[in-house]
Formats: sequence, structure tokens, C-alpha cells
Amino acid sequence: MKKQLVPLLFFLTTFSAFAQVDNNSDFHKTILSKDSLLFELGFNHCDLKHFEVLLSENLKFYRDKDGISDKKKFLYDLKKDFAKIQKPDNSIGF
Repeated sequence: MKKQLVPLLFFLTTFSAFAQVDNNSDFHKTILSKDSLLFELGFNHCDLKHFEVLLSENLKFYRDKDGISDKKKFLYDLKKDFAKIQKPDNSIGF
């Protein structure tokens, strides 16, 4: 049994090593661009409108606290979280 698992594990490990997208591909550049927008403008500036634009209507997000949520619930929870961390002068305080 162990002798059969070793080749299978080796195959799966080497196969997954080739699953990366080329750093110069359009796909990779698009993901980096959208990721930067989402985190810089969305999280760092607590700007929900960027989340509304960048997130898919079909979003499914899992949180340990309350399970799976859709885009509407995700944005609602995010808005509550942003309200908790913003200081009166509109800077972010952790």
C-alpha cells in the first residue's frame, strides 16, 4: 500500500508545482492591479464603494464567526467592522 502512495504523492506534488501563472501574463497583471485597488483603497481607506465595484455579485465568503455570506452580507459586515476601527478624525486605529 505504501509503495503505491509514494508515486502518487510524487506526481501530485510535481504537478502542482507547474500550476503557477507567468508573472508577465495579462491575467497576473490584472489580478495584481485589482488586488492593489481593493486593499489600498478598500481596506486602507475604508472605502466600501471599491468593494461594491470589484467584488462579484456571485461572491460567497466564509467567516468562522457566522459561516457563508453573499456579497450583500459581506459588505454589511465590512461596513460594521470599518465603523469599529475608525477614529473620530477618520483615520484608522488598530
